Amino acid sequence: LNEIAYYFDYDYEQSVAPSSRALETAELAHRLRTEPCAGSLRALPTSDGGMHIYDDRDGAPKVMRLSQFERRIVEAIDEVRSAAAVLHLLERTFPGSRFELLAVTRFLDELVERQMALHDGDRYLGLVLMPASMRAALEHENGRSSPVRRHKLPVLNRTTVEQSL
Repeated sequence: LNEIAYYFDYDYEQSVAPSSRALETAELAHRLRTEPCAGSLRALPTSDGGMHIYDDRDGAPKVMRLSQFERRIVEAIDEVRSAAAVLHLLERTFPGSRFELLAVTRFLDELVERQMALHDGDRYLGLVLMPASMRAALEHENGRSSPVRRHKLPVLNRTTVEQSL
C-alpha cells in the first residue's frame, strides 16, 4: 500500500503561472457534481449500416439520422482524432468511395455545434454514448482492448490445496 499514490501534489515555480484551464476544469467538475445533466446522448445503430443519435439532454428529445459514412465518422471520434485521420479511416473503411476533407470537417464541426463532440484545433472527440454491442468492437479496433480469452481454471478445493502442499 505504501507504493500506491493516493494523490499528487505539485508546486509551480514562481515564474510559472498555473493554466487558466485548471480553474475552468475545477468549475466544470463542480457544476457536474451539483447540477447533473438529466438527459443523455446515445447512438442507436440501424439495420442499413447507419445510426440514429438520440439526444434528450435539454428535455426535448431530438433524433439525428446518420448515413453509414456519417456513422463511421462518429465512431472514429470515439477517441481523439484529427479530421485528416478521420478522412483516412473513411477511405480505408469504404474503398472506392471518394471523400473530401472539407466535407468531413464540416460534419465534425456540425457535431461540435450540436454539442455532440468537442474539438481542440483540428482534433475532435465524440460525446455520443455507444451501446455495449458497438463499444466492444470500437475498443478492439482502436487498440484499447484485446479479444477476451477464456481459460478454464482448475477448481481447487481444500483437499486439492492440501495435497499440493
